[in-house]
Amino acid sequence: MANRGKREKIVILGGGMAALTTAFELTNAKDWQDRFESITVYQMGWRLGGKGASGRGPHDRIEEHGLHLWLGFYENAFRVIQECYAELDRPPNAPLARWDEAFKKANFVGLADRYQHDWKLWTVNFPEDDRTPGTPDPRDPVWTVWYYVTRTIELMSALLESLGGSTSNGEKHERSHSLWETVQSDIAHLATEVEVNIKGAAKSALLVAALELAERMENDAAKHTHDQHDLLLRLLEEFIDRLRKDLTPQAEQDVATWRLWSISELCLANIRGIFADGLLTGGFSTIDQYDYRAWLKRHGAPDEVLDQSAFLRALYDLVFAYQGGDSLQPAFAAGQALRSICRMFFTYKGAVFWKMQAGMGDVVFAPLYLVLKQRGVQFRFFHRVQNLRLSADKKSIAAIEMARQVNLIDEEKGYQPLFDVKGLPCWPAEPLYEQLHEGKQLCEKSRESEQTSGYNL
Repeated sequence: MANRGKREKIVILGGGMAALTTAFELTNAKDWQDRFESITVYQMGWRLGGKGASGRGPHDRIEEHGLHLWLGFYENAFRVIQECYAELDRPPNAPLARWDEAFKKANFVGLADRYQHDWKLWTVNFPEDDRTPGTPDPRDPVWTVWYYVTRTIELMSALLESLGGSTSNGEKHERSHSLWETVQSDIAHLATEVEVNIKGAAKSALLVAALELAERMENDAAKHTHDQHDLLLRLLEEFIDRLRKDLTPQAEQDVATWRLWSISELCLANIRGIFADGLLTGGFSTIDQYDYRAWLKRHGAPDEVLDQSAFLRALYDLVFAYQGGDSLQPAFAAGQALRSICRMFFTYKGAVFWKMQAGMGDVVFAPLYLVLKQRGVQFRFFHRVQNLRLSADKKSIAAIEMARQVNLIDEEKGYQPLFDVKGLPCWPAEPLYEQLHEGKQLCEKSRESEQTSGYNL
């Protein structure tokens, strides 16, 4: 057993997802109290959740801050929430007793394109599978940047096929095309040998050949040659060039054709950038100094696609990637954006989205709070951090200065933040004023603010 005289006190500032996950992982071991004297979460205001906080307002209506869902690639988040619900061990007849009652698959997604001075609805039903995010599965692939490149080419192929390989001469995907017979030969001799075949091939065959080549190359990009990448890019560049020539007139009349062309352009710009900027071996963070749209433009994405793509707009909206909330100032680190896209489309399990069956505060943060409290973690609400004082050598924090925002009526009991909504522990949209000495005055001030502004902040 550890020496209790040397145990440390752990202080966690703030109660967002990262903070609560930290507390959860630190207390996963049953003997954590032999290592630490205490773990205390200090939270400004009356509820946990940070960006994901939600509360129940008038008539117990859910008031959500942000998103009402998790993405199907959130491996770590789903692992934590599964462990949390298992430990919470609610009675079977309780509301949202299990994690898979609290989260349901949501594969129907709708966007809107600004097309020919009008809005066109774009709906997609993503395919489901029987895997569970957060649970290892033998069917899970090894995630590498090269795996994402291959899947991107597959996506381009699927998009072309969705239009029936649409061209005037009715060309189709065929793996037996003579171009692929050439591509199968020794890669070192392809630079001159395949040129004539590329120029004479139908565009669907170019894409088939690119996909075959990508699938046969090593998943470890360090083993690739420059000739392989050069050939792959030439196949894709020629495909996009044919696509532009064939589909531009049709894209002006048909929104489905516009979508095929715009997504294909984005896919190619991503692959160009991955090769040019060394992401295959350097990783996505290599390009985080650029905004994603600006990075796509550097690698050839057309301005009309960058300006009008519903997909790009939805991506930025999904993560609120705008400076000061101004949609005219997009700001999404390119590496993180590209990683998110690849994970979202190519690694999700079960469903592309999992929709919460109550507010995020009710589904995620109330269960985490209850389990952590049960484990012995202490919570101090209504504490605002005012200053962090460094040690003399400036290598560590020597002191934390905090101010109490309110005074509790029962200091020994502490603030009890949850209340019951039809059997479900929930966060209120406002503090539970009856627990505060200043409660009456704060409540009256809040009501005055509502009357002045029209809503309660």
